Amino acid sequence: MSIGAPVWLRSYDLDRDILNIIKDTISGAAKKTPRHVYVLASHDFAAGLREIVVPSGEDIFDDSDCYEEFFITAADFSRQLERLTENLAAAENGQQYHRRHGRSVPGSELIRYDYIIIPRLAEFALDAHRLLTLLKNRLSPTGVLFTAQLNADYRPILRDAAEGRHRFFDRHLYGRREITDLMYASFFKDVEIIPLGQSENDETDGKNNPFWLEICRPHTPIVTALKAGEKYPGENATVAALLRRMEYGIEEDSESTAIASMSPRRLALFVHSIIPRQHREPLLNKLYSRLSETAAAELQGYTDRLSADDPCDFSDFPEFSELSNDEEMTGIPTPQIDGQPHTIAFVTCVNDEIRYSECRRYIEAIIMPKGWTARLLPIRGARSMAEGYEAGRQMTGDAAIIVYLHQDVLVVNKKLTENLLSIFSASEKIGLVGVIGCRRLPETGIWWDGRRMVGQVLHACEPESIALAEHREPAPDRFLQGVEAVDGLFIAARGPGFPKASKPLADSVYDIPWRANIFDGWHFYDSSICREYRRRGLSVVIPRQGENFWCIHCPTEKPLDPAYHKYRQRFLQEYCSELKPEV
Repeated sequence: MSIGAPVWLRSYDLDRDILNIIKDTISGAAKKTPRHVYVLASHDFAAGLREIVVPSGEDIFDDSDCYEEFFITAADFSRQLERLTENLAAAENGQQYHRRHGRSVPGSELIRYDYIIIPRLAEFALDAHRLLTLLKNRLSPTGVLFTAQLNADYRPILRDAAEGRHRFFDRHLYGRREITDLMYASFFKDVEIIPLGQSENDETDGKNNPFWLEICRPHTPIVTALKAGEKYPGENATVAALLRRMEYGIEEDSESTAIASMSPRRLALFVHSIIPRQHREPLLNKLYSRLSETAAAELQGYTDRLSADDPCDFSDFPEFSELSNDEEMTGIPTPQIDGQPHTIAFVTCVNDEIRYSECRRYIEAIIMPKGWTARLLPIRGARSMAEGYEAGRQMTGDAAIIVYLHQDVLVVNKKLTENLLSIFSASEKIGLVGVIGCRRLPETGIWWDGRRMVGQVLHACEPESIALAEHREPAPDRFLQGVEAVDGLFIAARGPGFPKASKPLADSVYDIPWRANIFDGWHFYDSSICREYRRRGLSVVIPRQGENFWCIHCPTEKPLDPAYHKYRQRFLQEYCSELKPEV
C-alpha cells in the first residue's frame, strides 16, 4: 500500500479478498498445461497466487511468463508501469521485447496469457487506459484480467477529498460507471464488477465499498462462439455488414442470399450480439420472411433462449428512468423547411476505400428535406486530419451544413439533416454539433477524462459485437447540452450557406479554419476546433439522441498511438490558460 494512506485504507486486506475471488474463478476453469499467468504485484501477493494456481506444487511459472514487482510508493510503481507499457507497445509493433534475463523475442511470438492479474491498477497507473489496451492484446481469446481499484464514490474518500487529504490518490478515481467505460474503451467486452469491503447488510449503491474488483474478458461467450465458427477470414465482417444494412433498411435484395444460407443458431447469435434490443424485433421479422418455415422456427427458438441472458441490452437508460411520470424528455423539434436549395457537405479523410464505401451507403440513405441535397467530399492523401478537413472546408462552397466524419463511422440517423437544421436554427451562436464529449475539459486536456461526459455512440470495433459508450443526456427539459469538447468521429459545423436568422451574426464569425499548423498529425484536432469556436463566442453542443443513436463507430482495436501525448502537449501549450476544469 502506498505511504501516507489513511487508516481505513491501510486496515483493509485487499489482497486477501482478491485472491479469494481469483481462487473461485480459476477453480471452475478447465486446467491447461502450461497455464500462462502474468502478475504485476508485490512478491507477497504473487506467493499467495502461486498457491492458488499450482495447488499440487507443480511450478508452472516461468520467469519469462510471470512478471513480479515489489512496490513501495505510487511514484516508483508508476515509473515501472510506464516502462512496461513502452515494452508492450514496442512488442505490438513487431519490435524486440527484452525480458528480465536478457533474452528477447519478436513481438509476434509473445505468449498470450490465460490470466493477467494487477491489483490496484488505477491507484498507481499513470495511464490506465493505455496499459489496459496493451494488456488486452496479450490475453488469449478466453483469457481473464483481474484488477481492483479504489471506489471514487466511497464516503470516506469523498470526505477526505473534500478536506484536502487525498495526496495518495492518482488523479483517476473511478465509480462503477467510470470503470465500465474504462474497460469498454480498452476493448474488454465482458466486464463483471464486484464490490469489495462491503458489509453483508449494505446495498451495492457505490457508497459503502472502498474498492471495486473487475473480472474482464476480451469477448463475451457469444462472441467467442462466433469467432470460433468463422469458416474463412472476413466471413463474420460480411455477415455483420449485411445484418446492419437490413437493420437500417439500406440493403439490396441480392445481398440477402448469404444471410438465408446461415444456420439459424449462428444467425441468432449474431442478432443478439450486434443488434440493440429495440431494433431486434423488426430485423427478426425481416429475417423470418426470407427464411424457410423450418429455418424461421429454429431462429425464433434460439432467439427466445438467448433473450433471457442478453449481452447487448441498451434498452435501459438510467437517466431516463429517474424521471417522474409527469416529466417528459424533450426531443429535437421539427424544423421549418423553406423549400429553397441547400447543401449538406460530408468531408471525410480517406485511406481505406472499403471502409469509406460502407460509410457512403449510410450517408446516401439519409432522408433529405425538400430542397436539400448531400455532397460527399472524400479527401485522400492528407498528411493530417486537420489538413484534410481544412482542404475539405475550402471545397464546400456555400454549403449550409458541413459534417466532418471519420471513414469508419456509419450515420444511422436518417433524419440527420433535419435534426441538424433544427439545432443550428435554435440559436445563431451554435457553431458545432457533436455526438459525444464532455462539459468541461480536465487539466489533462483529454475529453474522456472529464467528470461530466455527455452523449452516446455505438462502437463496433469487431464484427461480432457492439458496445455502447453512453453518458448523460441533456436535462429533461432540453434537447441540447453545451460542452467544451466533442470527439472527432462526428463534428457538424454551421456552413456559410445556412438559412439566415432574423438577426444573424456576421458570416466571418463562422469562417474558422482547422489549426493544421499546430496539429499536423491525427490527434487533438477535434478538441482544438472546439476551442477555436469557443474563442469566437460560439457554442459547441451535443443533442439528445434517445435510444436510437446517431452513429456507429467501427474502428480497429489498437493501442493508443504514442504520438497522442505529443499532440496533447501541443494542445495544452496553446489552450491551457483557457481551461477551467471541474474539481
